[in-house]
Amino acid sequence: MRLSAACVLLLLLAACAQTPAVPYASKARTEAVAYRAPGPDTFTIFTMVSNRNGKGAHSALMINGSQRVIFDPAGSFVNERVPEREDVLYGVTPAVLAGYKVRMPAAPFTWSARPSR
Repeated sequence: MRLSAACVLLLLLAACAQTPAVPYASKARTEAVAYRAPGPDTFTIFTMVSNRNGKGAHSALMINGSQRVIFDPAGSFVNERVPEREDVLYGVTPAVLAGYKVRMPAAPFTWSARPSR
């Protein structure tokens, strides 16, 4: 009986899982759009800050190493030219970064960025 109940519970939980709005990109696709910004390796933390109380509401991490990517857990940025795989956005060129910064904040929030030194 317990085994049956556990199986039913697992099936119910699996049914609650959300599929991504856009299917995850293949490794070949993420490699095809790879971009590396000039300069040293860096990481930048982006935080969406409330204009009402100054508290952070959502954060993302941009990494510029062998390529520039943005790790954006629970983010909602979708662009057919920017492949996503497991919460990582690939091909983050200067134009993509500008679009990301404009698209992501929703009133009453603004971005705060803290680059590494």
